[in-house]
Amino acid sequence: MRKEKMGWTLGLSRTLAILLGITAPLLDTYRRWNTWQEDPLSILDDYILGGLLLYGARRVSKDVSAGQKFLVAGWGFALGLVCASVDFQLQQVRAGASDPAGIPSELVAAIKISRTIACSHWLFDKSYPNF
Repeated sequence: MRKEKMGWTLGLSRTLAILLGITAPLLDTYRRWNTWQEDPLSILDDYILGGLLLYGARRVSKDVSAGQKFLVAGWGFALGLVCASVDFQLQQVRAGASDPAGIPSELVAAIKISRTIACSHWLFDKSYPNF
């Protein structure tokens, strides 16, 4: 049986899924380390995001055509999560609230907006011809 070759855009999508799947939970854990006891579920979403992206990247590495739907699902969940997160962060900026990590809320909003752009690009990119 011949293994299907992965295109460069799908390969980049897989690589970025691995990168975001690892860094998102780690950075959010660092950011919320002192406050996660107040709202324990607020840290869980990034672990789910990371797990879905890593699972999708693994599946697409094993079988390109069959794994694409899992990678798309991971990017779709990531996009939904970061859109909700951006909305909440912008409300915090408007209210003048401080971020749990002590980082300026405007910087956190900018980072979340860039994650939203990246997730939407990799979700709606034409790199999934078999999906």
